[in-house]
Amino acid sequence: MLDTDRVKVLPVFYKVEPDEVSFREESAGFVELTLGRDETCIERWRDALKRASGLNGWVHDAAGQSPEPDLVKAIVREVSDLANKPLLLDVGDYVFGTKSVVDGIIQKHKEVSILVLWGMGGIGKSTLAIELYNRLRKTFAASCYVDLKSYYNYVGDSKKKVIRDKDIVKVQKHILEYLCPTEGNLKFKTKQEGKPILEERLSKKRILVVLDDVPDNGELYYWISSKMLTDGSMCIVTSRDKRVVEKLNNFDMKKAVHVHNVQGLGSENSRRVFASYAFGGYWNEIKGFEKLVAKISEACRGVPIVLKVCGALLKDREDAGYWNEVLKELNSGTFDDDGSRIFDCLKISYDALPQECQEMFLDKGNRDSCREGISDWIIQVFLECMTS
Repeated sequence: MLDTDRVKVLPVFYKVEPDEVSFREESAGFVELTLGRDETCIERWRDALKRASGLNGWVHDAAGQSPEPDLVKAIVREVSDLANKPLLLDVGDYVFGTKSVVDGIIQKHKEVSILVLWGMGGIGKSTLAIELYNRLRKTFAASCYVDLKSYYNYVGDSKKKVIRDKDIVKVQKHILEYLCPTEGNLKFKTKQEGKPILEERLSKKRILVVLDDVPDNGELYYWISSKMLTDGSMCIVTSRDKRVVEKLNNFDMKKAVHVHNVQGLGSENSRRVFASYAFGGYWNEIKGFEKLVAKISEACRGVPIVLKVCGALLKDREDAGYWNEVLKELNSGTFDDDGSRIFDCLKISYDALPQECQEMFLDKGNRDSCREGISDWIIQVFLECMTS
């Protein structure tokens, strides 16, 4: 058990001192246990008991000690705290180039109250947020990660992302449930009722909150405030609009808020991501395709989602002519901040799908256009279709 990964041992020395647990050769009990055992087994026992005696735990010898119920309460409280520790989040396959970025952010901006990861769609904001969450979560008393995509509603011809009032309340309850698990059943029905409850409860502990893909419609006001983020607490926000925090006018924008412009991958990491999807690992790159790999990786402009989709499109295709056609399409335009060029790149792969797969992405009300069908929440399905 002591050598099992992700297992924490909490010893209770009940009516025995820790040094008495170590393997004593002169003890009659130990001598009896060693009969018929080989030396390797005995040595393992000796090592395990020695290590166990050095672990931090509880000592209770009845005489002069607090009552046993108090000991039980202390054990339950410790185990409960460990059980509520946040788990690592999956960052995905073939992720390159984020470690140095995360290191730099933590080193320079770990004292800010709000960290905004801003950039165009598909540039890797969510991946960076997950990496930061995984690295920082243990340094906070409580933490939670909220993916806001599942709360979106799309309105009007522009398909503008909106989170309705009832879903703003759901997000408030989600935050409360994860950061204050013993108080998650509080009853409130409106976002106006929920905000002061969050402020009162969250101000009592050092917390980390990640709000992934926040739209610029004022919703953030009901989830985060300076009253919540006290004593070193932090909120990480990802958004395509850096103005998303402007409505939080109760923060010192120069000291408490930092906006980080997420950049695309460098040439080497771009090539690694593309080749990993095209060949099942960049180390499997097929000879004779080196120049095409380099050119297509460069044409993807360091945008991870484009690298992934183009790599998946070209997987198992050893026709250089087809690769050149894809390269020509990629070079036919430039990447804009509004993501329209990314759509054009995804459209290349969409056109290569079988008819039945294409229909999965078409809006029922507009069968002639796939633009409205391809959006953030179906990118994963899109990649699965390309690789199947």
